[in-house]
Amino acid sequence: MMDKDTSARTARQALCADIRDIPQVAVQIFLDHFMPPPPVDVDILVDKLSRKSDHTARPVLSLVEGAECWEAYRTQPARRAKDNKLEHAIYSDLEHIGAQIAAFCCEINGKLKQTTILKMNGTKLLPSVIYTSAEPDGVRVLVHHQPSWGSAAITEEYELRQSAAMDNHQKVIWNMFHSMRTDVRRRFVFGLTIENTTVRLWHMNREVIIVSEPFDMNKDWRIFADVYARFSFASSTRLGYDDTIVLRDHRQQRDGHPSYRIFVDDIAYITTETLANYAVHDGFGRSTRVFRAYRDGQPATDDIYAIKDNWLREAHDLEFNTYKDIMTAIEKHDWSHYRAPPVDARELNDASWDEGDTVDPRHGQDGFDRKSYFIKIIAGILVKTKDEDDGEGEGSIIDNTLHVISGGFQMPERCESLCVFARYNDGASAARKGRTATYVSTATQESETSGDETAQAARLPVMGCFERKVYARMHHRSVMLYAQPLDKIKSASLAFKVLSDASYALFIMHQLDLCHRDMSPYNVLSVGGQGVLADFEYVKRKDTATRDTSRTGTANFMAVEVMRGNHLRQQTQSLSNRKNRFDEASDEQEIVPWEFRDVHDLESVWWIALWLLFRDTAEPDALTPPYQIDAHKAMYPILFPGVIDDSERSKYLTHDYLRTATNVLPPHWKAVIGKPLKLFRRSLSLFYDRENVDQRLFPTMWYEIDRVVCAAGEALTGQLVPFVFDGRAPLVEERSPDDADTHAIPPPPVFGELDLDRVVTTTPMDEDQEKPLRRSLLNDLKRARPGEDDETTGSGRDGEAVVNEDVEEYRVTKKAKHGGS
Repeated sequence: MMDKDTSARTARQALCADIRDIPQVAVQIFLDHFMPPPPVDVDILVDKLSRKSDHTARPVLSLVEGAECWEAYRTQPARRAKDNKLEHAIYSDLEHIGAQIAAFCCEINGKLKQTTILKMNGTKLLPSVIYTSAEPDGVRVLVHHQPSWGSAAITEEYELRQSAAMDNHQKVIWNMFHSMRTDVRRRFVFGLTIENTTVRLWHMNREVIIVSEPFDMNKDWRIFADVYARFSFASSTRLGYDDTIVLRDHRQQRDGHPSYRIFVDDIAYITTETLANYAVHDGFGRSTRVFRAYRDGQPATDDIYAIKDNWLREAHDLEFNTYKDIMTAIEKHDWSHYRAPPVDARELNDASWDEGDTVDPRHGQDGFDRKSYFIKIIAGILVKTKDEDDGEGEGSIIDNTLHVISGGFQMPERCESLCVFARYNDGASAARKGRTATYVSTATQESETSGDETAQAARLPVMGCFERKVYARMHHRSVMLYAQPLDKIKSASLAFKVLSDASYALFIMHQLDLCHRDMSPYNVLSVGGQGVLADFEYVKRKDTATRDTSRTGTANFMAVEVMRGNHLRQQTQSLSNRKNRFDEASDEQEIVPWEFRDVHDLESVWWIALWLLFRDTAEPDALTPPYQIDAHKAMYPILFPGVIDDSERSKYLTHDYLRTATNVLPPHWKAVIGKPLKLFRRSLSLFYDRENVDQRLFPTMWYEIDRVVCAAGEALTGQLVPFVFDGRAPLVEERSPDDADTHAIPPPPVFGELDLDRVVTTTPMDEDQEKPLRRSLLNDLKRARPGEDDETTGSGRDGEAVVNEDVEEYRVTKKAKHGGS
């Protein structure tokens, strides 16, 4: 197990390896757009700092021409270190400088109230909801508060020598990231670094990190005094705190986390439990948090609400508005013209099901309300913050990372950047010019995997996460009824019943020409055993006039075409057409632009069904020979690596690979749900192989995923028993060498929209890796099942030619009829 220092260093290097480069702006731009306003006239302030006063025996600032400096640092820190003085002792003089600046500001303007005090932290750990062994050198603590990560308004990091600058930068980046993921109230955060006398200012919000160009604290004494004055008297809003979330002192939720009073319009809710905190894994993007809560003034036992707080790109409508639109559309839609489903799935062998009206999976059922398949959203707002530029400071303005938090500063198309991770594949230097801020599509971007931290140097993404267009994000908050997420359901039968209900919600949406575009287990919920669909931030209407080419979703559950951003059929054809690249242009087929559509939502449901089967195993009593638990467990990270890898994932849309995977399931599970999974896989393959990309979905596909695949899962008995996987969630440190470091359930992927200009793809498993794994799994099964035919063991004949199940027989016929391969 690693020690405390190694743990912190490993975590911050993993974070900075993804960031790589940070946009750098001029100091004056940083002061004008990102910093709090100056509390006093800086010229008057520095004049007082250079004179004797009641506050100090001698001036803290010397303005002798040609030798201007802070008196404490007339001998530079790097030289003072030669006297064997420790780093924290040398920079502790900053406390005195900060105190003098604050005192003179109050002397200039008697109405000022100091909000932060600089304190040297030394080697102390700050109390934190999420553990970190980071020890900030200096902390600007909110007045009347004890030092903690919640009260640390600004952190500072110091190094005596310029050669240690990168390590210093990584420390302050980690500090800012930790503040943002730990404290629910943080909208943005500041940092400051000093190497000898070289200073940089840092800012982090939910979209980007910004760093200033360096300046010298002695030579640029005026700037340094201005910065310390601004930090000393900035309001909580200007320091990045959200005034619509109030920390309830000494009150805890049932999970031990701090309790908050969160306002939605004028109604306050008290949190009782943190249901989700995706800011733990990724400080940028949506950074969704979800809390269980009760309405202020009601009993704490009435915590029937869920409060969702996140940051969405400016173009997104309120989720509450989308929900209301769906409810209205359900009421207006004519549901009478849909066809009843077959009594038995084997009826699908009849070709009459290929044409005609769409099959409603629940046609003819009495007494059900289609609205009940969606989580009920009660309220939704764009969060406002205090508008302190309105003169009196009484107004409010809709929060926005660009127009409010960044003071309207739009990142130029090209700007300098500061490297914060040294080991580049391309051999770039630590300071790179000409960084582009324009959008770069990963359809043509070459990227490498960034999984194993020990191999970061050899396998880095070509682009840092900010080498893209910087967007504006707005602060969204919604209130809905509390529901249990799918990943928390233990009963196998109930889990598939809930997934079945959510798939029917998709059927409803698709008939309204809407696509969900972000299907995952974390958006499938249970309300008293009734499955409901949630999270409508990315819902879009299918518009025949303009194709929606944007790609969103969660990596583990994303359809293959969404990963590729291209039609599977066209991509296959483009590879084969290279052989005929000298043919005349007139013979070339027109490439139809890809778009997100209904089939991609349904494929995500299929992946969620597989996820339930491979994330968990059955109860011990149901695990009969020849089941091999290690083979079952080993398949999970292959199917769900948590990264964007369309080449590996697309293999499991083929018969052989899916059969290889399902062969490792508990025998009872395979017998119950194996064929339905294959049936829907074949439907997906046939549809993706269509010649007309605008062809409507097969009429029975909603029925197949709902009443065949999910209904089969409902027949599973017993509890889902999650596998125990070694390893920790990304960017989470070890608490101590004695702590166990396992997760009962693999950590969920980042719950953010897929920023494809940030995405890191993974290198597909090569043949030398893949063949032994597959051979081992198949040989284990073959030895355990002597005498079974090749269809079971997966060896020998082509799987496509030996399919003889009744249901799949229909698909073979259909395949021939449609000319698929």
